[in-house]
Amino acid sequence: MAVDKSLCPECGGKMVAGFVPEYTQYRVMRSLWIEGNLERSFWTGSQVREKDVRAVVSWRCTRCGLLRSYAAGKVPRPSHWS
Repeated sequence: MAVDKSLCPECGGKMVAGFVPEYTQYRVMRSLWIEGNLERSFWTGSQVREKDVRAVVSWRCTRCGLLRSYAAGKVPRPSHWS
């Protein structure tokens, strides 16, 4: 069943797409959804080998401010996790 992301499920207001940024020391990045549990790595902090990685898209209601986040299309894993 397809979800109508253009209308707020709480109040029926208009939903607009955006993203919640992740701030690092050197840049602003988009949030990612990564399949499975966090696997620790000594060198990079975490491992993401061969996992499903997707961009997170958030929708905000212009009337009540509700935020809903969805895992959108697949994206390449960040280069520091190679």
